[in-house]
Amino acid sequence: MRLLAPALLVALTLGLSACDSTSTVPATQIDGDYRVTSFTFDSENTTYGVINVLPYLYKTATTTPELGIDLFARNRAFVFSYRLATDNVRTSIQGTYTVRGSTVTLALDDEAAATRILVPTRLPLTLSETTDELVVNTRQTVSLATLAQLDPNRYRGLSGALSGRLQMRLTRVR
Repeated sequence: MRLLAPALLVALTLGLSACDSTSTVPATQIDGDYRVTSFTFDSENTTYGVINVLPYLYKTATTTPELGIDLFARNRAFVFSYRLATDNVRTSIQGTYTVRGSTVTLALDDEAAATRILVPTRLPLTLSETTDELVVNTRQTVSLATLAQLDPNRYRGLSGALSGRLQMRLTRVR
């Protein structure tokens, strides 16, 4: 996967067959390459506030976090890949997606791998027609133990869960 600084490249390749018959968004509006320009968890607990997830992802010599989503129109499949800074192990999650209206919903097959970066197994991405972006803005509850795996120094020894909003922005580059 090609990495772009300062954001992340996310290739989304959707053909006309990717849209359900009830879809109101033509494939030409979704088709293209996107960069993840922000990835945060906004905790309802003021002690933790907004947690920027991007710094916890592995960085190469170019300081670009490695995170990507490749969607394949022919079989409505995708691969979501990431590498955490704490273990430097590349993880790929496969799954399928649906398109309804202006929402592309990813169904991730590996809950444990998704949870490691605070992502739910059903991830809705909404197409913004005015800014040409895909946006995630969904309620999510995350384990403090998961945050401790992302940042052992900051969250070590904490237990319980945090509720909040997972927010991700993917901007079209082509």
